[in-house]
Amino acid sequence: MNDDKRFFLFVLLGTTILHVTLAVWAPLSGDEAYYWDCSRHPDWSYFDQPPLVIWAMIPFRAVLGETSLAVRAPAILSSLLIALALVPIVRRLGGGLREAGLAYLLLHGTPLVFLGSSYASTDIAMIAFYTVATAAAMAVADGEPRGWWGFGLAIGLGFLAKFPMVLALAVIAAAVIWGEGKRHLRSATPYLAGIVAFVCTTPVWIWAAQHDWDNILFQLEGRHHSSGFTLKYLGEYLGANLVLLSPPLVIAIAIAWWLARRRPEPAWRVAFVAAVTPLAFFGLLALRSRMSPHWGAPGLVVAM
Repeated sequence: MNDDKRFFLFVLLGTTILHVTLAVWAPLSGDEAYYWDCSRHPDWSYFDQPPLVIWAMIPFRAVLGETSLAVRAPAILSSLLIALALVPIVRRLGGGLREAGLAYLLLHGTPLVFLGSSYASTDIAMIAFYTVATAAAMAVADGEPRGWWGFGLAIGLGFLAKFPMVLALAVIAAAVIWGEGKRHLRSATPYLAGIVAFVCTTPVWIWAAQHDWDNILFQLEGRHHSSGFTLKYLGEYLGANLVLLSPPLVIAIAIAWWLARRRPEPAWRVAFVAAVTPLAFFGLLALRSRMSPHWGAPGLVVAM
C-alpha cells in the first residue's frame, strides 16, 4: 500500500469515527425525529420529502435499534460516498488519492460537512449523489460511455433523496456541449440510462398519483412565497453561504477557480458547471424569495 492510499484511508477512518461519535452524542433534532417517525410508517413517498433517506433508516433501526446512530447512519454513509466520488473527480482534474483525501479533509473544516455528515437530512444524501453525478458526467465528457450509466443511477437516486437533484441535468448538458457526450447521443446508452433514472424515481410518482400530486405541487408552490424583486434575500443567501463554508475557504476556492478559469479540458468545464449551477439557480430565486443557504450546498462541495 503506497503512502497516498494509506493517507486517504486514514482520512476516511478518522472522519468516520468522528461522524459516529457525533451521531451517538448529539440529541436528535425535530427534523430528525420527523424522519425517524416516517421510517416507522413506510410509504412510497411523503408529502414534503422523497423517501430514500427515510427508507435507509429502516435496516439500521433493525440492526442498531431505536437509536440516534440508526437514524443518522444514512448521513454517515452519504459522507463516505462523497469521499469516494471525489477520487475520480480529482483524478480527472490532475490529482490523486492524496489530493482527494485533502479535499475531503478540507470539507470538514466547514460547518456544512462537519455537522451535516452526522445529521439525518435529505440534503447530505442528495449532495452525495450530486457529487457522483458530477464524476459520471466528467467521464462522459472524456468520452467514456459507461459514465451515462453512473449518471442515470446517480440522478435517479439523488432525486429520490431530494428534488433539487434535477439541477444535475445542467452538468450532463455540459458534458454533451463541451465534451464527447454529443457523440454518444447516436447510441442507445444515454436513453437507456435515462430510463434507469426514471425507474429510480417511480416511488415519487406513485405517491403523487395517489395523493392528487400534492408532493409535487408543494415543491412548486408551497415552499417559495414571492415578495417581489429585492436584493435583501440575495444578500442573506450569499452571506449565509459564506458562513456555511467559512470566509477564508471561500476566498481560497475563488482564487483557485479564477486561476484555472482558462483550462480547456471538458472535464474541468463540467466540474465548473456542477459547482456553479446550484448556487446560481437558488441565487436567482433569492431575488424574489427567501432561500435556505444549504440549498446551494451540492455545488459548494464540488467547488472544494
